[in-house]
Amino acid sequence: MNRKSISSWIKNEKPLFSLYFKKNVKTLRAYVSLIIVFVPNFFVLNLMTTQSWYITQRIFEYETFWQWFIRDALNYYPIVSILLTGMIISQDFSKGTAQLIYSSISRKKYLLSNLRFLILHILILQFLSFLVFSIQGLIILNIMVSPLLFLIGFTFTFFNSLFFLTFTFILTALTRNNIISILLPFVYLTISALFVQWDMDLLAITYYSTNISEMMLIYIWNGVIIKNINVILSILVFLLVPLILLAISIFGFETIEIRHS
Repeated sequence: MNRKSISSWIKNEKPLFSLYFKKNVKTLRAYVSLIIVFVPNFFVLNLMTTQSWYITQRIFEYETFWQWFIRDALNYYPIVSILLTGMIISQDFSKGTAQLIYSSISRKKYLLSNLRFLILHILILQFLSFLVFSIQGLIILNIMVSPLLFLIGFTFTFFNSLFFLTFTFILTALTRNNIISILLPFVYLTISALFVQWDMDLLAITYYSTNISEMMLIYIWNGVIIKNINVILSILVFLLVPLILLAISIFGFETIEIRHS
């Protein structure tokens, strides 16, 4: 991509970014999300300060980082994804601006543009949370997570968030209802762990995240990578399901009759 094409792309994306910023960054949802994304940092801060006397590099990576910080990140980062995604498309219909927007830009371009900015938004928030964790460890314990483990943990939590982002995205795009697109993902997030208790493991995202997390704990402590069908399936679910949901969102939204919304 040459300089001219880059300038043209930036020029085309700038109005869409301004619209996204106005609708989804300067909002109460965005401010609440900014607070929630740092909840794991708050919890782990107490652990660092009260148990600093026995935390070594190995314990820091195994327990402080993966068993505490990553575990809490898997619980709280999806809330951020739901809050930021839940009204991204449906609010255009509730405010009556959908016809105006889609008369000047294709639906596919608008959806993909919103999705790009949304993913970037969530990536920045999660990176800031991970960065704060690194600073906490360095200041309080003079310990940092290895770069490889940091990258694995960040990627793992991001794909977990990406599942809820795309799940919420398909609802906001196809139902065009603010309440449904926020409420249903929250309900699923709340009862996901119950699916495992009801012997409905394959329906629970927590089942797949737990498999991957347990594999990583064994790797961190023993340096052994467990390869079995459950782990492979879990990784495939994390990688493929968001892409499938996104494809359904775009295909389904292009068939919706705007004027009847």
